Amino acid sequence: MDRLTIWLGHVFQSRDLNGIIRDHAMLTLYDNPFSPFARKVRMVLRFKGLEFESIDALALDEHDRLVEVNPRVEVPVLVDKGFTVSDSTDIVYYLEDRFPTPAVFPAEPELRAKARRWQRAADTLLDAIIHDLSLIHISEPTRPLYISY
Repeated sequence: MDRLTIWLGHVFQSRDLNGIIRDHAMLTLYDNPFSPFARKVRMVLRFKGLEFESIDALALDEHDRLVEVNPRVEVPVLVDKGFTVSDSTDIVYYLEDRFPTPAVFPAEPELRAKARRWQRAADTLLDAIIHDLSLIHISEPTRPLYISY
């Protein structure tokens, strides 16, 4: 193991092999397991290897905490050292700027633009389709999702 991490409240202190102490505030993600937008942020956090605290902010007992960080009462919300970022796309861009490696987006401008276009399509078109399918399944759980002739 190349460094030692010590838990101090919400702050991590890491000591590398040279004895240099680096402070890392714990990232806090207000999310919900059913939110595709929160899932996108969790995927980026894990891809980058970042430790984070996850709070199911749509649970009734966490409602007040969510209102404190986002008066619109929407997930996801990321809090980093007291700085709050809402909206999954903004959170992904923030994480990419704050923790550039490993990179989520390609370095080449053309490929980066294409990746952002795919992200926008997933957030708008794909999410709407998945949402509608989940409503069909939830509202009629005994109805088969196939047609028999």
